[in-house]
Amino acid sequence: PDQVGIRKVILYSEGRSLWPEEVIALCQPGQTPEDVVELSAMTLVNLKGKSHAYTWSDKTPRVREGDKYFHFGNKPEEKPVIMRVNMKSNYKPFQIFETSNRFSIFAHEQRKGFSHFPWWNHWPVSQVPSDGRYCQAADRASHFSLAWGGPPPHKGEGKTYWWAWMYGSTKEDAVSLVPLGRSWLLPPKLIVKNGADDALYDLTQRCYVISGLKTRSKGKLLFILDADSNSPVVNPAFVVEDWGNREAE
Repeated sequence: PDQVGIRKVILYSEGRSLWPEEVIALCQPGQTPEDVVELSAMTLVNLKGKSHAYTWSDKTPRVREGDKYFHFGNKPEEKPVIMRVNMKSNYKPFQIFETSNRFSIFAHEQRKGFSHFPWWNHWPVSQVPSDGRYCQAADRASHFSLAWGGPPPHKGEGKTYWWAWMYGSTKEDAVSLVPLGRSWLLPPKLIVKNGADDALYDLTQRCYVISGLKTRSKGKLLFILDADSNSPVVNPAFVVEDWGNREAE
């Protein structure tokens, strides 16, 4: 309902974890990358509200060297975790990552005679088998790449890895996403007052999971969210395990 969703990617592998995310934009036939995105194509924001816009006007920008960011600190709340892509549209897509993510710019394969951005047309539509075909003109559907968000991998059960991060779109400034990011990464504690045993926040569902429901109790399920400016409430969701067929008020 709030134009926000969580993507959880699960990899089944006996090897190492792979790279599950890349920021790619599409162009219709007749469009160049400059027609669909601003030259200041990406804005990064940290959880303290500091932001920086990165431009492709002269050359490919750089966000960090090794683990050190050029425009941000490196403590968890100082590192950028919010990325808004500055499309030439009313709604701008954004992603929010965990604080151990590693942003990187797609800093190769630019051809300045054709575009400020790396631009191909082997995908989404291709007439020949190919894993890479540069655009010579805007005569067919094409795509260009901007960056990687670098969500951190988590070891799952057995031979699995998983990642989770937030997708959404907004008409507001990128900094306005800070409360949303904090509500997901630093969620307020849910304190059960009556009717259940425990509640934990599930990052991968963006919700609180309430367990140990006391089905025989005549009392109502009652809880509070201990929120403040550091851990705000933004459109909270709740999953109550073993609810059964009872009516809800």
